[in-house]
Amino acid sequence: MGGKTLIRRVAALLASAGLFAALASGISADEGDEEAAAEAALQPTQVVAEIPAGYGTLFPLQWGGGSLLHLKGRLATMGCIADTIWVYNNNEWHPYNQYQVPHILQIIQDFKNSYSEYIPPTTVYADCTNICEFNNNRCIPFHEMREQRDNYPSFIIPLTETDSCTQNFNPKVTTQVLPTLPTRPDTCIVTKKLNDGKGIRGVAPNNLPVNTTPFVVIYDEPSYRTSTEHSDILLASEIHELCHINQNWHWVQQLTPSAFIGYRSSSYFYTSPHGQTFIDLVGFKQNNTGKWTLPLNSVYRDIYSKNPKELAAELCSMYLLERMGERSSYDYERYNNDERYYEEIPIRTTNLNKYLTPQIRQWLETYMILPEIAD
Repeated sequence: MGGKTLIRRVAALLASAGLFAALASGISADEGDEEAAAEAALQPTQVVAEIPAGYGTLFPLQWGGGSLLHLKGRLATMGCIADTIWVYNNNEWHPYNQYQVPHILQIIQDFKNSYSEYIPPTTVYADCTNICEFNNNRCIPFHEMREQRDNYPSFIIPLTETDSCTQNFNPKVTTQVLPTLPTRPDTCIVTKKLNDGKGIRGVAPNNLPVNTTPFVVIYDEPSYRTSTEHSDILLASEIHELCHINQNWHWVQQLTPSAFIGYRSSSYFYTSPHGQTFIDLVGFKQNNTGKWTLPLNSVYRDIYSKNPKELAAELCSMYLLERMGERSSYDYERYNNDERYYEEIPIRTTNLNKYLTPQIRQWLETYMILPEIAD
């Protein structure tokens, strides 16, 4: 989407506030009471909405209350990357647009000052964006990346003509993780078998902006494990990679028309609000050569001390596995900081509270993982 087109679209949305106000003024007291009662019944961060097909169409949703990030996160789990949001409060419409074109910077800041931390239960209007359209359609579908694999050596190697992205997630992930972990709506699974009998399984967005690093980490299926250990480690690994895709989703939330110029999503975590908060929380430091280190007495050196992104993804995975009643992969293996690899250990039961402190749990629940919605 070009800059002028974007500005025209935002201007049209802002101008439509008058229409919304006219509609709002026609709501009777009885209707308002009924609507308020329905809203009050929703759980925090719960969204009830019919999201239209396509992009750029404002639609109403019932919101159970929570932060702006929670609202955008919940919509993401429903397949919508929201770029424009309208909140009706105190007989006024309050608009937000993530792209921050210069003409509406003050409006955006006013919204953040009032609603960034908490949007009360109410009827909200939103629309969805197409990240590829925003990037002037400069996204590369998986099949095209597969055909040009020599140009993308950091992607899953080797890619073959039969590899494809599917929604073949672990069933437990589909039912218990994806509804509470905001990711790109086109996130998919790549599975392939290697000649030595092992398999490779990766998680990735199906369409990637051309000048971002493919946000994929691969892992080998450890064929030497027992079937139970094997299953547990694969589940933990899949969730770990989805936590990385969540980091990519945070980058999408900060997009501006200039963000695609020489910027890589993989580096965004280190300068993002949630990333900086995490780095300070666990005590990571970066030296003059760019190497990340943890204090020598840090308990997190047992997990991963190479960089904040990996540690954050593993803590995210631990949290979700605990909530699911599943084992952490650290019951079977640990990271060897000196040799930089995961080594097998005797089966144990990890004391997750050692790593998932109240502060870490709060960070995860604020930035990464949404509350579960009871049936």
